[in-house]
Amino acid sequence: MKPNCLVAIVVSTAWLLSGCTPPPTRVSYGDREQVLFRGNGAEPQDVDPQIVTGVPEDHIIAALFEGLVSEDPHDLHPVPGVAERWDVSQDARTYTFHLRKNAQWSNGARVTAQDFVRSYQRMLMPSLAAEYAYMLHVVTNAEAFNKGQITDFSRVGFQALDESTLQVQLNSPASYFLSLINHYSWFPVPVSVIGRCGPIDQRGNRWTRPEHFVGNGPFVLTHWRINDVLVVKKTPTYWDADQVRLQEIRFYPIESFEGQERAFRAGQLHVIYEAPLSKVDKITIVSTGNGASSGMHKITGDITEMAAQIPALFETLSGMKMSELLGKVKTIGETQKPKE
Repeated sequence: MKPNCLVAIVVSTAWLLSGCTPPPTRVSYGDREQVLFRGNGAEPQDVDPQIVTGVPEDHIIAALFEGLVSEDPHDLHPVPGVAERWDVSQDARTYTFHLRKNAQWSNGARVTAQDFVRSYQRMLMPSLAAEYAYMLHVVTNAEAFNKGQITDFSRVGFQALDESTLQVQLNSPASYFLSLINHYSWFPVPVSVIGRCGPIDQRGNRWTRPEHFVGNGPFVLTHWRINDVLVVKKTPTYWDADQVRLQEIRFYPIESFEGQERAFRAGQLHVIYEAPLSKVDKITIVSTGNGASSGMHKITGDITEMAAQIPALFETLSGMKMSELLGKVKTIGETQKPKE
């Protein structure tokens, strides 16, 4: 056989073999580099916890901020967040939260009880007109301040006893209080940073732009291109950073349900916000634990092949919040084992 013919055969064989190798996808890259690709519905209006009201914003805020308490990923009962413990008075009206001394903002500053007091004062300012301000009305005089009936915030039931101790006085006992404060309207915001970027009660204040952003969650905002992608990266300043395996999350504002599903099936997204109704009868949710939110969910049906690659991350139709997802996922591709 002539040498040039042999070369031609080798090249042709290599070309054919290469054609059998699946092209790389975002998902395969993310599995390798611990980057989560998420379809997030509509473009977020902002990432200011005291301004926003939407679910897409909630997904992002859960990665960027942390409140006094968090949720257990199995049954959602309140667990320590920024507060490592708390005491409740005998009449169940006074809660005293003891903050972690290693809780930090992403700029390295310590998160203090006064940060929470100032955050709640901003949230209740009538001029901010926060839609979720009523979530704080369970606190003594909070509603009166929010409605402009009193102007002295020291009369509202928030008090920083020292840098690490926050006391909250309620109007009356509220058994749901600890679950209530896991809502992002109760998350702290860096009021001093906000003030450097404009009036603290100004909507659209540029403190939430990547170049100014400061948060206290496991991730920090690094990139935001409108109608394209919002990127958050793991921050070493988070008090529990050693337990955060994901290195990055990319949120894609894809409003079309069909578009999200196609991107998922093509290996471009790990998680999608919602599936088209036309696909509901072709998808079966299989819980790997006991109960609807006790374990990660796998998908069977038309997209079994894709779901098998990333079962720990598919939350479509499960109603799982981003805070739950972050609590459950340690490593992409890792699922919880069913309980014996």
